[in-house]
Amino acid sequence: ELLTHVRATQALVASSFAEHNKALADSVQAYWDRRARLTNAPPHRRIAADVWDLLRGDPSPLDVFVCALPATCLLLIAGGSPCGQLSTVGYHKGQQGLCGHESYLFFVLPAVAWCAKRIRPDLTIHMVVENAGSMLPLHLNAIRSALANEDGPPAEVCTLDPCPQCSHIPRKRHFFGTMPPAACRPPPKRAPPWEPGWGPR
Repeated sequence: ELLTHVRATQALVASSFAEHNKALADSVQAYWDRRARLTNAPPHRRIAADVWDLLRGDPSPLDVFVCALPATCLLLIAGGSPCGQLSTVGYHKGQQGLCGHESYLFFVLPAVAWCAKRIRPDLTIHMVVENAGSMLPLHLNAIRSALANEDGPPAEVCTLDPCPQCSHIPRKRHFFGTMPPAACRPPPKRAPPWEPGWGPR
């Protein structure tokens, strides 16, 4: 779906994820296994629990995954780190930001991209990262810079509110991406009861 969203026409050849919660990971993998059987798409496999485990071991799960990819393919990394210390509605009003005890996990995303490029220089790597829409400009700009491709411009940021498309309450989110800004489009409007004004505000 992400490849289609960025208008890539190539077929998806592999998909993997990291998830700390085993019950959630098992449910996600079971769902995607059923979907893969129905669509002949590649399964979505859990290759690590803690996201930092992607970089641990010899070979690491990231090594194994990227080394199996076809030559000159696109690696699309999608993720979102905890936003508790980035959101201005948090305990410290967003001041801790990327130094927070949970929000620091953001840094695994550019680290994975950097390592993947060192392992497979032939890959084209793009990222889509989601986080709180209320973060302070200092942290927003730090994320844009950290996600930038080498010698490239800062990542683009698109701010979307899933209400009224996907939710009955407003909740702005930032989506950072290294693709051209035209690739960022609002989601399609969902059918009632998710129309504007449904539910409390």
